[in-house]
Amino acid sequence: MNWFKKLMDGRYGYNELSIMLITLSFLPMVIAGFSKRIQIASLTYVLLGLCIYRTLSKQIERRSLENQKFMIWLSLVYSYIEEIYNGIKNFINYKYFKCPHCQQRLRAPRGQGKVVIICSNCNTKFTEIT
Repeated sequence: MNWFKKLMDGRYGYNELSIMLITLSFLPMVIAGFSKRIQIASLTYVLLGLCIYRTLSKQIERRSLENQKFMIWLSLVYSYIEEIYNGIKNFINYKYFKCPHCQQRLRAPRGQGKVVIICSNCNTKFTEIT
């Protein structure tokens, strides 16, 4: 096990981006298995090679910056998915509107008829039917 510690000494190691690359490498492998196309399977080797390159890299600052950018992108994707999920979950009870002034997304309870909505961001008042 000492040889592995010596190998990894001063190297970056793995992080969330490396884990995502490994996970994504299984998709072309499965597709290639069903379609019997070896060319698609080569994408698996590219992704795994990139993961190994990142793990064994001695450019720690660059790899850390790559992971930080990836995590920012991933958090945007997660927040977008969460927004869609909450919209679907609350669709029965609430109706969603956009403020005509600042485009803030607002919600009002369904079945109330005409309601005056006050934007919490810019205090604009507007009337909508729920």
